[in-house]
This record gives sequence, structure tokens and C-alpha cells, in this order.
Amino acid sequence: MVKAVADVVHLGAVGMDGQWVLDRLVCLGVDVAAIEQLDCPSGLGIINVAADGENAITPFQGANVALGLDRIQAVLGGIPAQDWLVLQNETLHQRTAAALKVTRPGTADAIPDLVEVMAPND
Repeated sequence: MVKAVADVVHLGAVGMDGQWVLDRLVCLGVDVAAIEQLDCPSGLGIINVAADGENAITPFQGANVALGLDRIQAVLGGIPAQDWLVLQNETLHQRTAAALKVTRPGTADAIPDLVEVMAPND
């Protein structure tokens, strides 16, 4: 989205081991002010690929699930109606965050029934 000249704000969490991720996102033009650096390891996914191309992803959720709902509510409360809310499925509160945006008048909409584009990770 940054390459399409959009202003991108990333809401999430990394561990103390994730400073390099924050630095890289900043270099790419992403606003990282809403990413908390928590006192736990960052989340990661180990992708195993078989010779025939079949894959299996083993997640370690880490900071992805340590981010509190209050922080999510605070950041999402400032999203104007014309903005997009893009969610992924490796955090603890993504369904609640989507519901918050739908039920608050004048804010961005995002719930599975209203998804315009879905790109499953296979």
C-alpha cells in the first residue's frame, strides 16, 4: 500500500527482539507509532515446504497475542470513515477489532461479510 502512495499505519506488537522490524518498516514508509515493543519475544512463523510444494506453517504467536484490546481500541478509534482497515489472522483480537469498526458510526468498516478482497495464505 505504501508503494501505491497510501499513508500506512501499522498497529501491532513486537518483542524487544523486533527493533529491526520497526526499522525496516520505517525505511519502507510505514508509520510504526502504533506498534508496541513488549517485554516478550516477537511472533514468527516457520514455513516447512515439502519437495512436492505442500507447506505447513508452524506459528509462534509471541507479541502478536500480547497486545491488549485497550490499545487496539485506542488506535482504531481514530480511523476516519474513508480509511481502510486491513486485518490478518495472527493476532488475538482481530475479530473484535473488525467488529469495533463496524459498530462505531463514522469509522472504517471491516467484517468478514463485507470483505471485498480476501487473500488466503496457502
